[in-house]
Amino acid sequence: MRLRRGLVAAAALVTIAALSGCSPASDSAPSGAATATTGAAVDQTALLGDDPATLSPSLDAPVTLVEFADYQCPPCGMVSGTMTDLAEKYPDELTVVIRNFPLAEIHANATVAAHAAEAARLQGSFPEMYKALFTGQDEWSDLDQAAAEGVFEGYAEDIGLDVDRFNADRAGDEIATLVDADLADGAAVGVAGTPTLFLDGQQLEISSLDELTQAVESRITLD
Repeated sequence: MRLRRGLVAAAALVTIAALSGCSPASDSAPSGAATATTGAAVDQTALLGDDPATLSPSLDAPVTLVEFADYQCPPCGMVSGTMTDLAEKYPDELTVVIRNFPLAEIHANATVAAHAAEAARLQGSFPEMYKALFTGQDEWSDLDQAAAEGVFEGYAEDIGLDVDRFNADRAGDEIATLVDADLADGAAVGVAGTPTLFLDGQQLEISSLDELTQAVESRITLD
């Protein structure tokens, strides 16, 4: 898959200070505020990977927003609506990329949820599963793994997937390898918790979802 050629060398790391995020050291609720800052370049190969999942129909848009996400992380759930809204509002101007970063140390079902999302992607329904997993986060987060996987199967059926193929794919080596590669790439660009977002051109710390939207829209206007 081709993303924007010559993506700006200094990609933007957006840490959402008001959405403190999930990490092995802290699984906290929203708190605090921050001031926008600029930062250093990151490794573009590790940032984008070979064939990342996207919420956007356009793969070569002028602006690229990347999220390293854990589907069991509540702040990721808070961000998910904005990510979807941006992808839908700017289908030609913005590519929204989602990379997997399940924090298995603190979220027992995060990895199997990532596998479910990627299995849906193999049938062309990644955005639908992304939405379903976050919308239903409270439904499956505290279940045991087998019960959570049953919920994911229900989502697959609701979306209209071939459920037998979905179950086979999410249990297969291809998806496990892909999720492991996302984790390695995230670590290579300094991801330690979720959500971690990258916007080409600037490194930012923001204190609200509105600031995320404003940062993306400002970048689109410049391009």
